[in-house]
Amino acid sequence: MILSISYEEGEELMAEGRDIIIAFSNYTAKLSKRIRFRYYTPREIDEFMRTDGKDDKKIS
Repeated sequence: MILSISYEEGEELMAEGRDIIIAFSNYTAKLSKRIRFRYYTPREIDEFMRTDGKDDKKIS
């Protein structure tokens, strides 16, 4: 069974998603200024997970 949505509905969903992402970004920016919170992007976390521990093995 293939489910699909119209182009217009997809466009509305993408606009709603952008609004959510922008609101979250603004919230984390405000939070970081107030309590010195550091928000890491998913890309930064992924990079950290791929490299974590590799440098430790080289030092030993």
